[in-house]
Amino acid sequence: HRGLAADERFSEQVGEGLSRGAELADMALVGGETAVMPDVIKGLDLAGTCAGLAPKDGVFDGSARPGDALVGWRSSGIHSNGLTLAREATTREHAYDDPCPFDGYETIGEALLEPTRIYADLLGPLRDHDVHGAAHVTGGGWTNLERLGDNGYVVDDPFDSQPVFEFVQSEGKVSDEEMHRTFNMGTGFVAAVDPADADALAEATDGRVIGRVDDGDASVSIRGLPL
Repeated sequence: HRGLAADERFSEQVGEGLSRGAELADMALVGGETAVMPDVIKGLDLAGTCAGLAPKDGVFDGSARPGDALVGWRSSGIHSNGLTLAREATTREHAYDDPCPFDGYETIGEALLEPTRIYADLLGPLRDHDVHGAAHVTGGGWTNLERLGDNGYVVDDPFDSQPVFEFVQSEGKVSDEEMHRTFNMGTGFVAAVDPADADALAEATDGRVIGRVDDGDASVSIRGLPL
């Protein structure tokens, strides 16, 4: 059991993270409850609920259409899914506090815990362009595009993956297919948009056109790799 000082530092970090996340998402953090139940919870159980309202005419229908362009936005790293595989792969020969073998982080643990990018700032530009649907590339990796409907999703120019993904793949001897079925591999958010608006949407944000939506059976391919 950590001492009181360590617990206070830990709680402060959690509070700062929640506050920063709410700020990035442009939402109010209205309160919460802290319960200490050592007989029930061994460690920390952190849960949150988010609620919002939107007019019906301000909600995307969520369905991509054949012929749509796919515009993508870069991820910040692993994000919040796939960490089970990442932990298993990287801790076979390393510890979390081992020096990170690539630039940008002091330890391996810091690289795995890079904060997830929040894409709420894209909502305005998405509404200003003819976007039909959007999806996070999260748990399940690139197969999340199938949430946009039964189409063929051809991604031929995604963002390059960050070094953390190469490290996980090498240490865990993970196949390319499993990596793309588990992780975002550098692209964290994708929108299906009318091709006439795709370049304008990309230029208005930090996105870029990464592929297209084809007619046909539900499928996803990344740089020719079928998933």
